[in-house]
Amino acid sequence: MSLIATCTAEMWTLDFKTFNSKAQSPCVVATALERVCNPTAAISMVPLRVNYHYPGPRKSTETPCICSSVYYSLVCACAACQTRRALKWTPFTENCSSVNTGRFPQSLPQGYPVPHWAYQDVVGQDGWSRTNAQLDKGPEESAPPPPTPTTTPVDASTSTPVSSSTTSTSSQTTTSSPAGSSAKKSDTGVIVGGVVGGVVALALIGAFVFIFLTRRKHQRDKASTQLPASPTSMTQNNQPSLFGSNPQHTGGNNNMSSFQTHNTSPTYFQQSFKQQPGYMSPAIPGQGQHEGSNTPIHNTNP
Repeated sequence: MSLIATCTAEMWTLDFKTFNSKAQSPCVVATALERVCNPTAAISMVPLRVNYHYPGPRKSTETPCICSSVYYSLVCACAACQTRRALKWTPFTENCSSVNTGRFPQSLPQGYPVPHWAYQDVVGQDGWSRTNAQLDKGPEESAPPPPTPTTTPVDASTSTPVSSSTTSTSSQTTTSSPAGSSAKKSDTGVIVGGVVGGVVALALIGAFVFIFLTRRKHQRDKASTQLPASPTSMTQNNQPSLFGSNPQHTGGNNNMSSFQTHNTSPTYFQQSFKQQPGYMSPAIPGQGQHEGSNTPIHNTNP
């Protein structure tokens, strides 16, 4: 792991002190400024060997922070405190697309004050001058302190009623909220119950009507398929009279009417007609009639 270079005791005890007010060497401050533009940059201010110097940035690594005169002055002071020589300004910035002189392009990092001599001109003499730095007694530059949160004191006498009012209002709101939700839930339950009840009632009415119509149709079909009147009834009502007309319509005697309604046996039929004057018994085979003769046998009864 690379370590940041340290200055010798001689550079610390001289009248020109390269350290800032926080006892931070120019090597440490230069590393902090480099990481403002590239937080993951490797440590460039490593200890220098004899006859070596810190090179300028390459085209692939140049940043506005490195290509500034403030960073360059700190790099030169870091080399001087190790009794090593520094590179001139022109060759140091030859790979920079743009340079910043007399200022640092970004905000200074917190906790790393920059000595005033780092802002001196390096363009006129094409490099950093240790002599000019020793004569510089200006104040160092530091990042502005971060803003601290401010609190406004509140009078206790005036804050108490407000808090009480706010608390009561919030409690009222909190209390009324469940009531409102309960009312909404009850209304919803009533509506749902009414709808369900209506649907069930309509279903029952429809079922009753369907059953009623079905039974009525069944009864009609049963009545239409019944048989007509019995042959006996038709014979009794439509039997032609032996005299050519129905006695009920021609004024026949009561005996004939009794025959039609009460007794239809052959014996009674014959006896009834025997009582009629001028009656001639019909020819009945085997009963008082000679075979092959049409002469009737007269009744010998008085």
